Amino acid sequence: YSIMKDINDICFILSCRVNSTRIIKKMIRPFGETNLFEIAIKKILALNVPKKNIYIAIGDKELIDIAKKYDVNIFYRSDKSINSSALNINECFEWCNEFSKKFKYFFWMNGCQPFLKVDTINKFINTFINSNNKSIITVNKIKNYFWDNDKKLNKDNFIHNNMDNFAFNTKYVNPTYAASHSMQLGLLSELVNGTWLGTFEKDDPELFFVEEEESFDIDYPWQFEMAELKYKNIIQNN
Repeated sequence: YSIMKDINDICFILSCRVNSTRIIKKMIRPFGETNLFEIAIKKILALNVPKKNIYIAIGDKELIDIAKKYDVNIFYRSDKSINSSALNINECFEWCNEFSKKFKYFFWMNGCQPFLKVDTINKFINTFINSNNKSIITVNKIKNYFWDNDKKLNKDNFIHNNMDNFAFNTKYVNPTYAASHSMQLGLLSELVNGTWLGTFEKDDPELFFVEEEESFDIDYPWQFEMAELKYKNIIQNN
């Protein structure tokens, strides 16, 4: 069977807040000659999507003041939403109730990955439009060895189970896919009901491969510092 999809049925969300705990005011802290928030706004506005479907979901005055400099819709988040945990979907993503009345799907983008390319984001969206799957998520392809919580080596991804003359080389393992937390796209109706992207069985959601360099995620101060140096170098060389 095939699922007919229309890009006009998708709302495109950039959801941010100021009260990050590991890096104080991470989204508006100086990053090169800009900040992560404005990098993300410019990126989402550069996509090949209907501009009327793009929303910046924010509630902090500092973010609102910045967003108003751009020609973009603002969804005003409540204090409850800003301070909620992602474990509570309907609080953290309170926009899902309102948007489910106008749209069928939601697109979410991480604002803390400054090297994620516009071209990659457009490919992600087009892959979903042309897919029969109802949700999609970005992943990194990793070839490595993993131990479980009991410190037992996981051999499920081994190309062969023969440990004789075993060389600890990544050529002998199949890839494992890890969430890159770059982008997600799924049904608003499921989100409203507390389901995030589906059953997480095969192709629900579909997996979309992103290079690790593009999906470098800034969570800790050392990551912020490293990313800023790289960002400055990219700007200087362009």
